[in-house]
Parts: sequence; structure tokens; C-alpha cells
Amino acid sequence: MPASRRKLLFFTFLYKAVNSLILFVSSAIVAHGLNRPDRGEFQLAGSYQQTGNTIFGGFMNYYAFALRKRPQETVAVVQAGNFLVYTVSALTWLAAALLFVVPLPVAHISRIWFFALLAMGFTFIYGYGSRILNAMDEQSWLNRMNLAQPLLFLLLYIPLWLDRHLSEAAKLSWTYNLWIVSFAVAVGLTMIITYRHLRHAGILRWRVSLRELAGTLNYGGWSAAAQGTSNIARNVGYWCLASNKDILSVYGIALVMAEVLNNLSGSIIQLVFARMTGGSREDAIAVTQSSTRQTLLSSSLAAAVMMVTFPWLLVLAFGPKYYGAIVPFLILLPGYVLRAGGSVIMQYFTNSLGQPFRAVVMNVFYIGVNGLLIWALWHVCPPLVTVAVATTLSSLVSFITYVWWFRYSTGQPGHTVWLVRRSDFRPYLEVVRSLLTKVRGTRSRHD
Repeated sequence: MPASRRKLLFFTFLYKAVNSLILFVSSAIVAHGLNRPDRGEFQLAGSYQQTGNTIFGGFMNYYAFALRKRPQETVAVVQAGNFLVYTVSALTWLAAALLFVVPLPVAHISRIWFFALLAMGFTFIYGYGSRILNAMDEQSWLNRMNLAQPLLFLLLYIPLWLDRHLSEAAKLSWTYNLWIVSFAVAVGLTMIITYRHLRHAGILRWRVSLRELAGTLNYGGWSAAAQGTSNIARNVGYWCLASNKDILSVYGIALVMAEVLNNLSGSIIQLVFARMTGGSREDAIAVTQSSTRQTLLSSSLAAAVMMVTFPWLLVLAFGPKYYGAIVPFLILLPGYVLRAGGSVIMQYFTNSLGQPFRAVVMNVFYIGVNGLLIWALWHVCPPLVTVAVATTLSSLVSFITYVWWFRYSTGQPGHTVWLVRRSDFRPYLEVVRSLLTKVRGTRSRHD
């Protein structure tokens, strides 16, 4: 990997770290700003929004894939994507308005679903724009746009959190409204940046294309299924605790903390997408090998820091009533490291070979192994420990399967994707040397 790419990888990782920090602070502030039932309602709306965005985002993956495979047809691909994403978003907003505002006798949705659908419409568009930026390999801009919504929501929410005179009902209403405003502004910024980088005449037009629609349903459909089953895989243990709300809330905090690592590891997948999709098979294999090792290395280093610091942060941010989340959090971290490495390997099959159905198979396999382990351990360990251990062991089994699958498909030795080499430490050493050089230069100028 060239030095410029290694530095970009490192700074992309830093952007993800900042993003994770913002999300963590926002979660803690909302937890203190709202009472527990209202906080639960708002989080539930967020989970619905995220699930819908995850599934629809699978269809949007096709447009990033098509742009990398057919760069000479950029205008046609983007015009077809414009038609689909804006139409679906408009229909989502219309459905939310009709089912919530208009008192229809047949169906009526709750406030949770109303705001979830409003947010979904914006995140559909945002996901489309971010995937186009990724396909164009505009990683610096993509990093900035990923920070836009969570940072804006945090800045808007701090004054609300400081206001001690608002009623509980008013606080929840304002939380919903600021959440939607942050999405709307972030989406507008993202699409302005995206269209400016495309620099093609007619790029804003909409066009119906049977070819692109077929690709959306075929490749995008499998990708949506892959992301949908991945979402189930992440939550299967969480849902197994749903019968006990107290235990569920404690485990939910452990998941929030562990998801920080998942967010960090996504930086490498984001960075290598363009090379893995648009390059040759040999280049894609080499990128997969080096990127998987980098993911395992960076995630392991981050996990080590989190093991030391996050238990203290958990108590500080959420209070001593969540002490019980520390043990499952520590158990979950190794599994998240392995899942991060496996996700990069799966990108080779989905983005280089164009076979997203393999991700569906692996996600279903993971769900099955996880469910079986939970069943086997349920009467042996406490529920929190049972679910956390089953999740981490399932991640280990899945990673071993990923490595075997990659070895079988490419003929490359399995250790090339997990055995860290001395050269894998270069990005960190180069950035440290660069920072030390700048510090010395600053001191010499002052002297």
C-alpha cells in the first residue's frame, strides 16, 4: 500500500474515532436529558430508522458498484439512482404523513414510527450520496460528511440538555425535531458535495432505466438481504433478552459501547472499496489480505485501549446503575475484532466478485451458530454472560470459516489474511514520525 494511502487510512480511522466519540457523548447526554421511558422511545425510533436504512442501503450499494465497474456510464447510472432514491424517500415521507397526521380508519402509526419514517427518508438520500462519494474514492469528503449529522445533532441538543425548565413531554418533542433537522441539513450538505464532485452535465436529472432497475433488484437485492441478515446477526443475542427489560437495558449499554469498535473498523472497508471493486482480481486479493491484517491490528489496538478506559467511561457517562454492562462489554470486544476482520474478507466476494449472496449465507450461518450456543449456555451462565460469550464464540467460528472460504476461492494461504507483518505497522509509525517532525519544526521556528 503506497504511503499516501496508508496515511489516508490512518486519518480515516481517526475520523471514525471522532465519530464514535460524538455518538457516545450524544447517547450519554440524551440519557441524562430524557427520563428512562422517553429515552427508550427515542432509541426505539432510532433502531427502526437504522434497520430501514440498512436494508434500503443494500439496494444503493448497486450504484456504487456500477460506477466502479462502468465509469464511462456515470451520468446514466446516477440519473437512474436519482429517480429511485428521491422517489422512495418522497413516498416514505408521504406514508408517514398519511398514517400519522391524517386519521385514517384503516391504519394509524405511533409517534415512534412517524419520526422513524421521516428520518429514514433522509438517510436513504444520505446513503445514496455517501456511496457515490465512496465509489469516486473521495475518502476525505466522505469522512467529513460522516461526521455531519451526529455532530450537528450534538450541537443542537446541548442547549436543550442545559434547559432545566422544559417539561418532559417538551424535551422529547424537541429531541425528535432536532434529530430530524440534523438529518435534513446533513443530507443537503452531502448531496451538494456529491454532485459537485461528479462534474457532469445533466447529473441532476432523473431517468427511468430498466437496466439499472434490474441491477438494483438483482445485485442490490442480494446486498439488501446481506445487510438485513447482518443486522439480525448483530441483534440476535440482544433480542433473546427481550423478556427481561432490566437485563435488556443493561446489555443494550454494553452493545452501545462495543459498537464504537465496529464503527472504527468500518474505516478500512470504506477506504478499500474503490480498489477492491474497480481493480483486477489479483489486486483485489492483495488488497483483501493487507486490509484484513490492518483491520485486525487496528481493531485489536483500539480494543486494548477500550478495555482499560471504557469501563470507567461507562460508569461516568451512564451512572453506577449500569455496572452490570462492564462484564458483557469486555467479553464482546474480542468478537467485534474478529467480525471486523471477517467483514473485510466478505468485501472481496461482494464488491470484487459481485457475489453478495455469499454474505447472506455467512450471516445466516452466524445467526444459527449464535442461537445454538445461546441455547447450550442458557442454563449454565447468567443471561448477560451467556449472550456475550455466545456472540464472541460465534464470531470466532465465522472468522475461521471466512478464512477457509477465502483460501478455497483464491488459492492463497489462509495466514496471509490474519498473520500480522512488520510492514503493517508502517502507517502508525509514519504518522507518528510526521507529527514529531511538525512539532520539532514548530519549536525551531519559535526558537
